[in-house]
Amino acid sequence: MAKKRKTRRSSSPRSTGRRPSKKKHRSTARKRHSRSSKRRSSAKKPASRASSRASPAAGAVPQIALRPTPSPWKISGDLVLSCNCEVFCPCVISLGKAQPTHGVCHTWWGLSIKEGSFGNISLDGLKVAALMDIPGPLAEGNWKVGLYVDESASTPATDALVQILSGKAGGSIGWFSIMIAEFLGLKKVPISFKKQGKGWKVDIPKIVDGLIEPISGADGKEPTRVKNTSYWMAPEVTVCTGTRSRFRDWGRNWNLSGGSAEYAQVNWSGP
Repeated sequence: MAKKRKTRRSSSPRSTGRRPSKKKHRSTARKRHSRSSKRRSSAKKPASRASSRASPAAGAVPQIALRPTPSPWKISGDLVLSCNCEVFCPCVISLGKAQPTHGVCHTWWGLSIKEGSFGNISLDGLKVAALMDIPGPLAEGNWKVGLYVDESASTPATDALVQILSGKAGGSIGWFSIMIAEFLGLKKVPISFKKQGKGWKVDIPKIVDGLIEPISGADGKEPTRVKNTSYWMAPEVTVCTGTRSRFRDWGRNWNLSGGSAEYAQVNWSGP
């Protein structure tokens, strides 16, 4: 009786017609992903070496970006100031350390610039003014300040004056920057500053109406002056009174008429 031959089945997919199992496919995909990840990581290594070579050596001092050099500036002209103190304001002699007559300082001042510059920006002929509301002695700070700049001033000139009068430009009045606690703002307005008789008239429509006049000395001719002082305005200050002095703006309505006032020829510069 003839024996039947056993036929072996091939494990090849072609002979069986079966597809590879999902497990084998996943395993192969993982291996390929692992190889590609290794290639990417090896490609990144030179960059990390380069960055480590570029980093400063241990103990090296890092370079610091320098601030731009402040622009040189100068202002010369006439300044008048009116305040609520009785004549004569104690600030000039005490350099701002004395208590104001009424405990607080309400003041405005106007400046007519004869010659001035900020870098290559001309400030010649411009006029500025300021409100200052101070809760105690001038030297203790906590000032509230509002600025007024002549409406004819160009934008660069206006920016320059704000830098100077806020103290940020340094120099003669650079200390303003640590005294001003609140900047109320800037307004461009028509400002009139004229010599009238022995005094000076300052006018900003609907804001400042001022006539500052000097107080005569013993001879009845020359005004009373304080000389050789370290006061912020100038070494020589003329003692005045606010014959007419009204200020109305920034929520304030002050009548300082009859109070103390000052005049000085300023010569400021910086930084």
